Amino acid sequence: MRVNIGPFLNWWGPYQIANLLQKIGFKEEFTEKLGVKLADIKCLSNFCEFVYAKRKRHVSVKLHKYDTWNMDGTLAIIILPMLKQLKATKHGSPFVANEDVPERLWGPATPNEFGDVDAKWHERWEWVLNEMIWAFEQKQPDCDWESAFHHGVMDWNLDNHTIAYGDKHTHTFDYEGYTKYRDKIKNGLRLFGVYYEGLWH
Repeated sequence: MRVNIGPFLNWWGPYQIANLLQKIGFKEEFTEKLGVKLADIKCLSNFCEFVYAKRKRHVSVKLHKYDTWNMDGTLAIIILPMLKQLKATKHGSPFVANEDVPERLWGPATPNEFGDVDAKWHERWEWVLNEMIWAFEQKQPDCDWESAFHHGVMDWNLDNHTIAYGDKHTHTFDYEGYTKYRDKIKNGLRLFGVYYEGLWH
């Protein structure tokens, strides 16, 4: 796999052009007034629109056949550092439903019409992000979480389609613990799908 995605394109219009003068010492008050005047020049605004429409964000994705073998693991390698970076640099939080977080974090059942947030709004999103990150950590190629639920020594062989246990066989499997752990992973992956469109925050 080879992925090369450039940054989002910045919009350049009359106000942005005027603000460039601040870099050479013009005061903000002057550049704001100049921006208003430049915005009234229709041909300049049209030219800015024309240039922006012609520019394209660079996106190049080359896949190899092996990239889609164990695709969930391949994507997990990419998604995990992106989630961690999002958590470190986020500038807002989407609405998170009460049923997706512990009861101690519950807030209003729906966002209000004015877009106001309650005291735990951002804490709910932080909790969801942590659950996603933890789940994708378990999906990394070097993570062998399942082995923690196997105990003892395995001593068996397959004889004529029948398992025959040897004298040294002491293996036990913590199915209850395994199921609880696996369900937590599944929930983190579910939250990733539910809040996929909130990952821009």
